[in-house]
Amino acid sequence: NMHSVDLRVDRSFRFGTVTIIPALDVFNLSNTNTVIAQNRNQVAANANVISGIIAPRVARLGATVRW
Repeated sequence: NMHSVDLRVDRSFRFGTVTIIPALDVFNLSNTNTVIAQNRNQVAANANVISGIIAPRVARLGATVRW
């Protein structure tokens, strides 16, 4: 099973007819290393070798401007 927690925080600020919305997104907040790819062939030399996990914790800053 794959479980990942993402978080978004934003707030709008109004200046006349313009609205600015700064935002912070954090992906994989708990920084889990969930396996998404593993060699399950038990007769292979690389049996049970993990070849992929979900992306690490990533933060993104952004802003939306509306007028």
